[in-house]
Amino acid sequence: MSDAYAALSKFCERTERRKYETRYYLKSPSHLRDAVRALLNLDAHFITITSMDLGNIVRLLYHFDVKGEILTLVVDLPAISPVVDSISDIVAAAELSEREVSEFSEVTFRGRKYAPLFL
Repeated sequence: MSDAYAALSKFCERTERRKYETRYYLKSPSHLRDAVRALLNLDAHFITITSMDLGNIVRLLYHFDVKGEILTLVVDLPAISPVVDSISDIVAAAELSEREVSEFSEVTFRGRKYAPLFL
C-alpha cells in the first residue's frame, strides 16, 4: 500500500507488515488527527479502536480499511492519565469506539463531548 505509506510516513516512526494488516506507529499522539485525515484522503473507512494495557503504556490501535487492506494507526500513551485527541468530529463512527475505550481503559479523548456511560 505505497499510497498509504507515502501519506503516513511523515507521521510515523516505523511500520510493521503483519499477515492481515499493516501497522503504522505514530511518532507522537499529537499526529493522530493528521494521520487520520491522510487516510480519509485515501477513501479509508474506519473500523474500530482497540486498546491494550501494556503495563506502563496504553496502546490504542485505530483500524481502517483502505481498498480492502487493513491499516492500523498505533498510538502509545502513558498508563497514568492517558489522554489523546478525539477523532469523532472528523470520523463520526469513532464516537462509539471512543466511548467504549474510555470506559474500559480510562483513556480521556480530548475534545469529545462526553455522553452518559454505557454501563
